[in-house]
Amino acid sequence: MFVKTLGTASADVTSKIELDVNDNLFCTGFYFLNMDFDPSPNASLIKSNGGSSDTYFLKLDKNGLFNWVTTYSGSNTDKCLLHCHSKRRRCC
Repeated sequence: MFVKTLGTASADVTSKIELDVNDNLFCTGFYFLNMDFDPSPNASLIKSNGGSSDTYFLKLDKNGLFNWVTTYSGSNTDKCLLHCHSKRRRCC
């Protein structure tokens, strides 16, 4: 197990966390303005599209190391609150 911190000074919310059979961690949620998705000293800063909030889908490996992030954005509020689908890299 591990403890990692993600995000920036703006509001970010994780609404769902899942583990796969290899103990990879998948998180989905939403963020405002920008967010650093890489918990290491390296930055994976992604800016929002300018709407109210944007959705993200993040994968960390079993050691908490950054693998990838997919974001979804539009001109209005975007939030993924329900389910991660790790094989398809998307929110359902």
